[in-house]
Amino acid sequence: MKTTLLLVLAIGFISLTGCAHNNTGTASLINTYWKLVEIKGTAVAVSDNQREPHIVLNTERRVAGSDGCNRMMGGYQVSGDKLQFTQMAGTRMACMQGAEQAQLIGATLPQVASYDIAGDQLELRDAGGVVIARFKAVALP
Repeated sequence: MKTTLLLVLAIGFISLTGCAHNNTGTASLINTYWKLVEIKGTAVAVSDNQREPHIVLNTERRVAGSDGCNRMMGGYQVSGDKLQFTQMAGTRMACMQGAEQAQLIGATLPQVASYDIAGDQLELRDAGGVVIARFKAVALP
């Protein structure tokens, strides 16, 4: 009886811990906080006292986020794996750090033509299929 009880408890514990660490799902493009981790092959740096570069695409076809210096907003169009950012705008803060990276992000988003999501990773590609930005899905800060 004790052996059976211990076996049942052990199987239950293994099942629970297996589920807790199982991350086979794929994040959704929409309503996910996408933290920018790489832009044009360069790792993204987060400057002190500034927001991390990120985007969130909502169900109303609007995008909002930050380039690490300025807030960004605009629209987007998606069809299958095709993605295009439209009417992008942003604030114009004078940032002591990260200004070049912020400009690169602002110049890169209009070049997006398609995307791919694998697990919690989002890749944005240009018209030639080259990955120009990589994001990671994270919990909202």
